[in-house]
Amino acid sequence: LLYLSSTNLSCNLRTLIFEMQIFCYGLILTNIYVAFLSAFLTTTVQDKQIDTLEELLQSGFKIISTHFEVVAIMHTSGFDQRYNNLFEVENIDVINEYRKSLNKTYAFVFAEDRAIFFLGQQKY
Repeated sequence: LLYLSSTNLSCNLRTLIFEMQIFCYGLILTNIYVAFLSAFLTTTVQDKQIDTLEELLQSGFKIISTHFEVVAIMHTSGFDQRYNNLFEVENIDVINEYRKSLNKTYAFVFAEDRAIFFLGQQKY
């Protein structure tokens, strides 16, 4: 029969457990490092944010809206007439379809009261 001493077996078992721990820790640290590098070195491609009507005019985007909203906006006091060609009048069903599909070729009119309502709905 094969003779194994108990001290030799326990020493090999301890060594095996230690090496497995080092291997697992090394694997975890390597994965964390690779994830950090990929997140750090990856650049996001984003368009410049449009903050003013002047920037919207320069960007070439059209504002898609219903006839009622366009008339209401154009008759607002202080509205500059050079922005009239930015608006594109469309049916509400088409506008909703563009919003649902997240169409990025148009800017959408979003009333402040509707925005406040949606923000309130998201809280609860």
